[in-house]
Amino acid sequence: MSLYQNTINELLNGRDYDPRHIEAFMLLQHDTLDHLSREQMAAEVNICAACVDEGGEDAAELLAQSYGL
Repeated sequence: MSLYQNTINELLNGRDYDPRHIEAFMLLQHDTLDHLSREQMAAEVNICAACVDEGGEDAAELLAQSYGL
């Protein structure tokens, strides 16, 4: 698991999402995640979790694979 995925996993607080899926949706909006504060990252995790809910896990997995995650 990458550093980003570890942080995402922490911010998910036990919610059952694949951190790769969350990271992939984040990368749609941001070229890199380095500039995000922890608060911004937490907000993005919540938004991207909603995207996974809306689009489904299959689409999220395809998106993650497209980023090599």
